[in-house]
Amino acid sequence: MVARTLAAPVTIHGRGPAGLTAARLLSRSGFTCRLAGPASAGGPTTLLNPGTCRLLGELWGIALDALPSRYRLRYRAVHPPAPESPAVVEQHSLVVEGAALGGFLEQRLFTEYPNIEAVEEDADADGWHLLATGRALRDGALGTDIAVERVGRARCAAVEVQPSAGFSADRATFEAVPGGWLFLMPTGPKSAILQAQQDKPEPDTDLVIANLAQSKAVRPLVGNLTTTPRTFEAMPRLSRPRAGSGWLAVGDAAMALPPVTGDGVGNGLRTAILATAVLRALRRGEPESAVLAHYERRLEQAFDKMAQRTGHRSSGTDSQPNEVPYRLHGLDLVRTGA
Repeated sequence: MVARTLAAPVTIHGRGPAGLTAARLLSRSGFTCRLAGPASAGGPTTLLNPGTCRLLGELWGIALDALPSRYRLRYRAVHPPAPESPAVVEQHSLVVEGAALGGFLEQRLFTEYPNIEAVEEDADADGWHLLATGRALRDGALGTDIAVERVGRARCAAVEVQPSAGFSADRATFEAVPGGWLFLMPTGPKSAILQAQQDKPEPDTDLVIANLAQSKAVRPLVGNLTTTPRTFEAMPRLSRPRAGSGWLAVGDAAMALPPVTGDGVGNGLRTAILATAVLRALRRGEPESAVLAHYERRLEQAFDKMAQRTGHRSSGTDSQPNEVPYRLHGLDLVRTGA
C-alpha cells in the first residue's frame, strides 16, 4: 500500500463535472491537482434541474447562458398512476449535451488554473486520489475492493425521436405506465429524447416500444424514433466503501441516481464540495478516521433520502454517529458545537 500524503498533488481520476469541480475547488483551496485519464468525453444529453443549475452557476461563477448546446425548458408535465390527476408545474431546467458541458468546464478550469497537470492514469502517485467516474471503480484504479449496492434492477432505454404535431417544445413530460415510466425530454424546437424504464434485469431495446404501447399521454407526442435505443442501468447505486486512507469516491463513483431525477450532475457537484471539505479538514489536522467516517455517513444519508423519495426504499438506514461529528460550513467541516 502506497502511503498517501497531502503534501503531494491530488490526483483526480475522471474529467466529468464532478471531477472538474473538485479540481477547481481544491485548486482554489491551495491544493496542487492533477487530472488523470483522457480529456472529457462528457456523457449523454442530460437534464439539469433548477437546483443543479443554481449550484453549477455558483460553483463555477458562470451565467448558464454561457453554456454551449443548451436548451431551456419551462415546464414539466407529470402524469402519475391513476387515480391521481396529471399536473403541469413550472420548472425552469436546462437540457445540455454532456460532451459540451464537460468540454466547457474543462477549458474554463485550465484557463483559470494553467498549472493543473493532465496525466495518464497513475494509481501509484503519493498524494490523495479522487475517483470521479464509475470507470475508475471498475478498472480498480487503486487496487481497492469496492462493491456496488444496486437498489432494484431497473433498466432504461433512451432514443432520439421526431415529435408529433401536438408536441410542446418548452416542457418535459413524465408518465407512469404499468411497471415503469416514460420521460419525453425536448432537446430543441423539433427534437426530443425519449427514455423508458422498466424493472428488468437484462438490457432490452424493446423497452421504448413496450412502454409506448401502454402510454396515453406521451404516445400522442411521439412521431418517429430516429435512432437505435441504447440501454443502461437506471436503479440507484451506492459504492461501499466510498472512502479510505488516501482516497475518496465522488460523483457516479460514489453513488448514482435514477435519470428521471435530473439530479445526477447536481449529486456530483455536492460530492465534490464535501470531498474538498474533507481534504481541507485533514490538512488542518482533523483525525482521518473521524473525517472519513463523516464522509461515508453523509453520502449514505443522502442516498437513502433519494431512494425513499423515488420509491426505491421505504425507510432510512440506521447510520451510527461519528466519534467526532461535523457539519459542513461552506468548504469546511466544522465540529458540531464549535
